[in-house]
Amino acid sequence: MTKKTRLLILLGCIILFLLAAPYIVLYSLGYRVDFLHRKIVATGGIYVKALPQGVTIKVDSNTTTTGLLNSYVFVKNLLPSNYSVSITKSGYFDYQKTLPVTEKEVTKLETVTLFKQKYLFTSLFNFSEKQSKRSIVTWSDDSKRAIISENNDYFLLNLSLEPATVTPLPVLTGAKDIHFNAQNTSELFFLKNGNLYSTLQTAPIESGVIAYMVNNQTVTWLGADGLLYTTNIPIALTTKMTLQPLPIKKTTTYTLKSIAGNTYLQNGTTLLRFSPTTALFENVYTPVTALILSPNASHLLYCNDHEILVSLSNGKNIVSINKVSGLVKDCSWVNDNYVMYSVNDSILISETNTQGNVNTIILPSTITLPNNTIIAIQAPQLVINQQDKKLYLFTQNQLFSSERLVP
Repeated sequence: MTKKTRLLILLGCIILFLLAAPYIVLYSLGYRVDFLHRKIVATGGIYVKALPQGVTIKVDSNTTTTGLLNSYVFVKNLLPSNYSVSITKSGYFDYQKTLPVTEKEVTKLETVTLFKQKYLFTSLFNFSEKQSKRSIVTWSDDSKRAIISENNDYFLLNLSLEPATVTPLPVLTGAKDIHFNAQNTSELFFLKNGNLYSTLQTAPIESGVIAYMVNNQTVTWLGADGLLYTTNIPIALTTKMTLQPLPIKKTTTYTLKSIAGNTYLQNGTTLLRFSPTTALFENVYTPVTALILSPNASHLLYCNDHEILVSLSNGKNIVSINKVSGLVKDCSWVNDNYVMYSVNDSILISETNTQGNVNTIILPSTITLPNNTIIAIQAPQLVINQQDKKLYLFTQNQLFSSERLVP
């Protein structure tokens, strides 16, 4: 090989290096060639974490099965575009979402929970010896006690005893707005003839009450005069909170709730929030039939007859996660990222992550008991115990509990 040839080869290598070096550097920094748009772009990534263990996560063409040592998937160097994420596991409902990837950003999906296609249920109580129509009026926070209505009569269902018992409560005849004392489930508060009562005393706590809520030894109540009051029960001290009265209508239902340090009033289907600064109620949203705080107190769940919505606990940025044609009832949080509700005879679970599409599943229309008895779900009443994460289901005059819904 002549000296001239060697110089030509060296010069060629230098030219190739100079041409390739910028691309090598850009490649190492996460840049790629977007052949579709004929330009060099910065890449992004998708990070996915899901429960339970052992799910298969597919992002683009990358497939990973999670386990004890790899509970997440992180796919890097993705061109800016929309990518399909699918999460599957045998015996569970599939999950699919389309997520955007932008330059120099990681799109995170960390709140996914897969739900079983079939949950085991246990019978807690059977009312089938009578055919009268019953309904659950209210539950204690621990889901161990419930008030059952039958025609105009009320009964206490006590699941903390073995076997469970049902006790008549004649004191509640003609009562409404019945609630357990959160600190003492043996005490009930209720309204009767415009008076607020406790089952632990005969004299009324307050008179002229339209709606109320109890927190420890303090009652916050809306009076028949349209003003909001608080009463310290032990010392019978009452303080007026609002400056101007609300117009009270006899045909309207009023409900008070304390959520995340705020006092809310449902005025029919209009949600109001009390402002300590102005001493007035301010409009929040309409229509609303239920308002529930998430277990970690970060989000609010709003329900009305045909829609499920969520927002941050401060009430800002209310967004819809599902609209249905049937009647929505019994909304509740499964965990901080999923909500459950019934629509006619169906039970649905929706995620609250509004990135891309919102995943909603419909649970089976029947439940199977350990003895293989199959029960059709009809006009279900639902409550989720946040302590054990079980679904308590009342249907066809029978009460059932599921196995734990989430890991």
